[in-house]
Amino acid sequence: TRPEIRCPEAQFFECDVDTTLFAWPTAKDDCDPEPRVELVLYSKDRIGECSYVLVRAWHAVDECGNYSDTCRQIITVGDTTKPVIECPPDTVVDCSELDRNGGDGKALLTSFANGTATKNTAGCYEYDFRYGKPTAKDNCDDSLTLCLWGVYPIQLDSCVAQFGLVFVAVDDCGNISDTCGQIVTFTDTTAPVLICAP
Repeated sequence: TRPEIRCPEAQFFECDVDTTLFAWPTAKDDCDPEPRVELVLYSKDRIGECSYVLVRAWHAVDECGNYSDTCRQIITVGDTTKPVIECPPDTVVDCSELDRNGGDGKALLTSFANGTATKNTAGCYEYDFRYGKPTAKDNCDDSLTLCLWGVYPIQLDSCVAQFGLVFVAVDDCGNISDTCGQIVTFTDTTAPVLICAP
């Protein structure tokens, strides 16, 4: 009598999977309590840039040399996990430092907030992170894209200009992190200098 073999159901794993977690087939035989399970086919095919499919075919053989039918196991590995982002701390910029790192930072953020600046094809503003750069990590991608997603005004008057900056991180598979925020405040804390007439 031939053994019987049963392959696991199709499985999906994230790209950082420990391959030892892949399930193995089970086999049984009327006379052999432990029929041997053998891998007879292995293939790996990519699906786009971010996933691949493993196909493993198995059969079982008992101690008398009887072989089971072949069963097939399908394992898909991909990246559906979004990155994790952490924003830089809030910062206060004195009006004497408006040109920090080149260009008027207040004017730059104002152009983002009022819509006069356009986003790039990825949906991000062209920004040099002059007031702090977010950090991000991902389960599979070490080269994440950090994106200034949005800017909104909080307070705008003659003495204080305060903006909320919204950042996201994007991995190579298009998974987008939750947003994080930073507040940048421009203020005038420098006392005027009195110059007396001669």
